[in-house]
Amino acid sequence: MNAILICPDQRPGMEHVSKAAPLAAVPVFGQTLVEHWLDEMSRRRATHVRVLAVDRPHLIRSLLDDGSRWGFKLEVLPERAEPTRDEALAQFTSCSKNPVRDVEHVFAMDHLPDFPKFRLFDDCAAFFAGLTARLNAVTAADRIGLREIEPGVWVGLRTRIDRRARLHAPCWIGEHVWVGPDAEIGPMTVLEDRVFVDHGAWIEQSYVGSDSYVGEFVELRQSLAWGARLINWQNGSFLLVPDEFLLSGFKRPKPLRAGSNWIGRLAALLLLQLTVPIGLYGMLKSSILGLPAFRAREAVLPWSHEFPEQEQRTVTYFEMNSTNKFMRRWPQLWNVACGEFAWVGNRPLSPKHTVQLATDFEKLWLNAPIGLMSLADVEGAFDKFDEQARAHAAFYATRSDWRLDAQIIARFVKRMGRRALDKGKEELTAPISEPVPESSRITIRS
Repeated sequence: MNAILICPDQRPGMEHVSKAAPLAAVPVFGQTLVEHWLDEMSRRRATHVRVLAVDRPHLIRSLLDDGSRWGFKLEVLPERAEPTRDEALAQFTSCSKNPVRDVEHVFAMDHLPDFPKFRLFDDCAAFFAGLTARLNAVTAADRIGLREIEPGVWVGLRTRIDRRARLHAPCWIGEHVWVGPDAEIGPMTVLEDRVFVDHGAWIEQSYVGSDSYVGEFVELRQSLAWGARLINWQNGSFLLVPDEFLLSGFKRPKPLRAGSNWIGRLAALLLLQLTVPIGLYGMLKSSILGLPAFRAREAVLPWSHEFPEQEQRTVTYFEMNSTNKFMRRWPQLWNVACGEFAWVGNRPLSPKHTVQLATDFEKLWLNAPIGLMSLADVEGAFDKFDEQARAHAAFYATRSDWRLDAQIIARFVKRMGRRALDKGKEELTAPISEPVPESSRITIRS
């Protein structure tokens, strides 16, 4: 049996939630929304499930892997726009190459399974209403290790609750949660996994997302809190809390300089030393022409767009003047040696170009390391920023592996060698210019 699941794109009224994660990856009762739906597909004995994702499909793919833990084949496919159920079904059943047969289920994942009346992403109030409906229907079979310590109070594994804390039903407390003394939780409260509630905090009619810290004596009412983000679900007002001792997240941005490993860095340093004559030639030529040997460029570091509340981070690199398009990149071997660039990745983007990445599909350009060479280089989009280059960059960001990297390096070297041979042939076959006749010369005398 085949099934298609459609991830919700960003929705009006849920912008502040979707900045933290794609809506399909929002944690709900210990699992992300898409994981709830894959559990449902497993219960329906699906054999092949396709997940269509518009918003950051690489995050959805890294979260789900290959689907082996559910016992079926799983594919996460990027889309330019969120399709309707009919459009998604027609997209696969009418495919000319490999049409998909026996598609029995097509679901838009904008609600929890078994709760179709509660659309989670109409606005923040609708999101909390959906959580409330699910909270009132919790059973011990919903999660391994889940236990009901009091009527309507559900607690997960390896959770520590101080004996002086007060819990009011109904409430859900996930796994690896710490609730401090004199804290008051509930009613109508959901604490996701790995939440730390400090001494004297009071949380009522609220949702606290995973990996969050609620500070000492902080009071949350009618709120959605996730990391430093705080939303009033009744009126939609939003606050990014600047003080980490009040409200903050445990997770920190990943290192943004995802360059080459130490073997690749040593190889770049060695190649840089061996090709010093090329650099000297370029500098000499620029000096003769009265130009600077190098020009500085600024590139936005990868993955920085996933943290919009932070200042944009950049790295400086250089290009050579007065050389061809291949030799122009010679100084960037130093960036590879320093670990700022990888041998293969997506080409650096300036802050000006980064602003022009409008859709999440185009922003996939920044989901791969900055590369000395790229897939676009060998596919006819060398140093371009057009639609073709963006498509190749998105493809590489979602499908990169060592085999693809090896193919790109081989094709890049081949193209560079072919250009050198063609240039040599042009110089050998070029006609020798005849001297200007004496009668045609013009003499200027002062």
